[in-house]
Amino acid sequence: MTEWDGLTLLARWLVYISLSTSIGGAISLRLLRRQETILPRLRLYTLVSLMLGFFTSTLYYFVRVGAFAEAGLAGMFDPVMREVLWNSPVGGELLSRLLGLCVLFAALILTLPTNRSGRMGAVEVLSLLLGCLLLGASFARTGHTTQLDFFASALLALHVVLATWWIGSIYPLWLVTHRLSRERARHVLERFGELAINAVVLLVIAGGILLWRLTGGEGLLTTPYGFWVVCKGALVALILVIAAYHRYQLVPVLMDGGSRHQLKKSLALEKVVGWGIFGATTVLATLVGPAH
Repeated sequence: MTEWDGLTLLARWLVYISLSTSIGGAISLRLLRRQETILPRLRLYTLVSLMLGFFTSTLYYFVRVGAFAEAGLAGMFDPVMREVLWNSPVGGELLSRLLGLCVLFAALILTLPTNRSGRMGAVEVLSLLLGCLLLGASFARTGHTTQLDFFASALLALHVVLATWWIGSIYPLWLVTHRLSRERARHVLERFGELAINAVVLLVIAGGILLWRLTGGEGLLTTPYGFWVVCKGALVALILVIAAYHRYQLVPVLMDGGSRHQLKKSLALEKVVGWGIFGATTVLATLVGPAH
C-alpha cells in the first residue's frame, strides 16, 4: 500500500463519518422537532457536520488528484489533472455530494423558529429526501459499483442512506438520553427503535442483493474482498446486538430508575462500532473489489 493509498483511505473514511452525521443530524432535526430542549444542540451538530462534509468531500477529491498526478503533495493542486478528474466520474461524485450537502443545509435553515408553517414543513421534507438521495447516489458514481444497473444503484443509494442515518443518529439519541426527562427520553427511544427495525430489514435486504450482484456469492472465503466483507458483516452483527440490547434491555427500564449513564456508554460503543463499519467499507471501496 502506497502513501497515497493511505491518504485515500483516511480521506474516504472521514467522508463516510461526516456524511453520516450530516444525514443523521438533518433527519433527527425533523423527527425530534418537538423536543425544544435539544433543538439548538441538534442544529449545531448538523451545521458542523455539513461543514465537515464540504471539507472532507473536497479533501477526498484533491487527494485523488494528487494520487493520479504522482508529483508529491503539490500534485493535489495540479491544474491539468484537476481538470481531467473534474470531467471524470470522480468530479461527478464530488458535485453530487456538494449539491446534496447544500440541499441539506437548506433543510437545516427551514428548521429555524421563523419557518414553522405547514408549507415550510413540506419543503423541509422534500429537501431532506433530495439531499439524502444525492448523497446516497454519489457512492454509485465511482469504483466497482459503477458496473451496477439502475435498480442496483438505487439499492446502493438506499443502503448508504439507511446506514449513515442510523450511525449519524447516535449522537442525537445520546442527547435525548442526556437532556430529556426519563419519560420523554423513553418515548423517543422507543419510537426510534420502531423505525430502526424497519430500516434494518431494508438495510440487510439491500446489502444482501448488492453483495450477490457484485460477487455472485463466490470468493467470500478465498479473496481479500471476501475477507473484508466478512469483517464488515461481523461488525454489523455486533452493532445489531448492541442496538437490540438498547431496545429490549436498557430503554424499558429507563422509567424504573435504569441508569442513563449505562445507556450513554452503550451508545458511545455503538458509535465506535459504526465507525469501524465505515472503516471496513472504505477498504472495500478503495483497496479491494470483487475482481480481486
